[in-house]
Amino acid sequence: MLLKDVNLVIIHFMKMKTLTLMLSALILIFAACKKDKFATEPQIKFKSISPSVAIKGNIISFTSSFTDEEGDIQDSVIYVIKRFATTPTIDTIKLKLNPDGIPDGRQGDISIRFSYGEFSQDNSATFLNLETVDTQVSFGLLITDRAGHRSNYVESDKITLKKL
Repeated sequence: MLLKDVNLVIIHFMKMKTLTLMLSALILIFAACKKDKFATEPQIKFKSISPSVAIKGNIISFTSSFTDEEGDIQDSVIYVIKRFATTPTIDTIKLKLNPDGIPDGRQGDISIRFSYGEFSQDNSATFLNLETVDTQVSFGLLITDRAGHRSNYVESDKITLKKL
């Protein structure tokens, strides 16, 4: 009799384990399918910033990825520079992208380049003033699409801008 009860418990346990595995598989499949859905509001994610320490003449590259259901990202972005100095400051600047740099499609990358302390030779980078003391900064980004939908805000890791 005891052996029969043990077998019933084992069978019940195996059924529960199988059911749990099947539910887990369904949840994973559902999550994987849902991942391809884009929102009407643009969504951006921080990808990279380099270099981590900038000296006069360096080009600082800030890159984010985006998704947008309609694929109608426009040419203007809002970027933010946060300085973590003795007196923290925040600069918010609206920037128009070069028409060739406007992403086309429902997903892609947006790269903004800053020329630290010198104007870039080909004017392909936004000028960024030299700091008077070594300063840690981060860069933030916000975009809108042609329908006026505003994205989430993303911010880079901190980098150091070296003084003169």
